[in-house]
Amino acid sequence: MKTHVYIDGQNFLYKAADILIEAGKIHDKNELTKIDIRGVIENIFEGDLCITFYGAKVKVRKDKGDDIHRKTTRFSDVSRRIRNTLNSQKISYNESGKLKLRDSDTCKNCGSQDLRMQEKGVDVGIAVDMVVGSLRDGVDKLILISSDTDLLPAIKIARENGSKVIYVGFSNKTTKAIVAEADETEIIRDQEIIQAYDELNNR
Repeated sequence: MKTHVYIDGQNFLYKAADILIEAGKIHDKNELTKIDIRGVIENIFEGDLCITFYGAKVKVRKDKGDDIHRKTTRFSDVSRRIRNTLNSQKISYNESGKLKLRDSDTCKNCGSQDLRMQEKGVDVGIAVDMVVGSLRDGVDKLILISSDTDLLPAIKIARENGSKVIYVGFSNKTTKAIVAEADETEIIRDQEIIQAYDELNNR
């Protein structure tokens, strides 16, 4: 049986970081660059798993001032460290999106805005690969680790093509619409994330 795992990288890391911050393991989301992702997945699923982690292309920007230069430099460094972690676990990295600059929400107290960075296009990359995997590559089981409802059409098409779709969410943070559309739902528990972090950081 051919099984592919599709991970929305930023979605996974941000939710994992929230758990680790609450547990006192890290203080900032950018500190999370080493975690045993394959171990988390293999605790849930057996067999030969082809795992792909989807992320954005990070470009250091020098044209928007010192603050954005610092932020994009930090993002670039974090991305490089994450890729090293993925390589060591034989997880493929798919650079399917771009890091875009956008205005932040207006501060309720002072009315100011600053530039924020946001990944765009990652969901499109995942959706295309899910559809192609089910239609052309003969993937029997698709495991989706993402709570992005933009992926609902891809889940539907993959199932219509005969693939089984399993949605993996975090404890108390699953998306009801994806639960309803997928064949099955599995949960990553907080303690599993903590153990996966400790596995690579407490040596």
